[in-house]
Amino acid sequence: MKNKTILLGTVLVAALLLSGAVIAKNNGHNNGNMYGHTNPNKPDKHNNEGQMACETSEDCPEDMVCKEGECVEIECETDEDCDEGEVCTEGLCVEDDNGDDDQGQNNGNGPNGPNGPNPNGPNGPNNNNGQNNNEGTPYGRPFEDLWAKIEELEERIEELEQCACVVCTDNDGDSYAVEGGVCGPVDCDDTDPEVNPSATEICDGTDNDCDGQVDGMTQTCYTGPTETQDVGVCQAGTQTCEAGDWGACVGEVTPSAETCDGLDNDCDGDEDEGDPGSGMLCNTGQLGICAEGTTQCTTGAIICVPNEGPVPETCDGLDNDCNGTVDEGDPCPTGETCVDGQCVAI
Repeated sequence: MKNKTILLGTVLVAALLLSGAVIAKNNGHNNGNMYGHTNPNKPDKHNNEGQMACETSEDCPEDMVCKEGECVEIECETDEDCDEGEVCTEGLCVEDDNGDDDQGQNNGNGPNGPNGPNPNGPNGPNNNNGQNNNEGTPYGRPFEDLWAKIEELEERIEELEQCACVVCTDNDGDSYAVEGGVCGPVDCDDTDPEVNPSATEICDGTDNDCDGQVDGMTQTCYTGPTETQDVGVCQAGTQTCEAGDWGACVGEVTPSAETCDGLDNDCDGDEDEGDPGSGMLCNTGQLGICAEGTTQCTTGAIICVPNEGPVPETCDGLDNDCNGTVDEGDPCPTGETCVDGQCVAI
């Protein structure tokens, strides 16, 4: 028995990513340091509010500046971005002190100039020296998004785990399994490689294509000579497969004897050849000698053609002019008379 095991590489990758992220998350709760530092002499870069602490703007991300010991978003690029009485200095709007020499000499007691000492430095009152036990996100919003992604990843891993070890059984080697689902279309007979969802149904009493239907297909048929099909009146019919056998060919027309009907009955390409139905004695319906005729095929129909046409009356006991009267007018030479179809002397 050949078993196919679906091993999804993404499960391994996802598991590695998740495990690394979880370790980081757990360590981030250790002494308030995202990387689990326990050295009490190494200052933490976050305050009790979970915000990033700083001494200068160089300690902050590119889109933030250092303000009063915390990294904040850039407030301005030029003086025009600030309120009246303020100027833009290193990304922050500060009061315009007209060049006050006290800048940089704040020591944490003044309005915190951009170059002054920061009271919230690494050992300032807001610093826990690596002992931050915040349950929040150590480095702000980006890590909130990370945890959300991790949760999505965990859900995806659970889904993948449900199918990662499914065994797809394919005993006949036709690339279709009996389990279905993630294994693909169901192989309804795993002992016969000729029976699977991509096979063509044939008339053998078997569901070859695994669609739940056994046979029942139809096909064209013709039992006459091959060269006569679709010639003259000849045409193919249809037959249906039932229980592995093809039924009778229904609706076909095969060659037959030529008849006088304007058709090519024998399917040889000619119509009414050989004057079919001709040569038979018939009555034309006329009088006298015009009554007797012979059959003839003309334009697809049998007609009775008189064997003789009307002629001048003679003394012979016949109606020669086909007018219904025999030997009328005494058709004999002078001095003779017609008696019983013969001319006799007077």
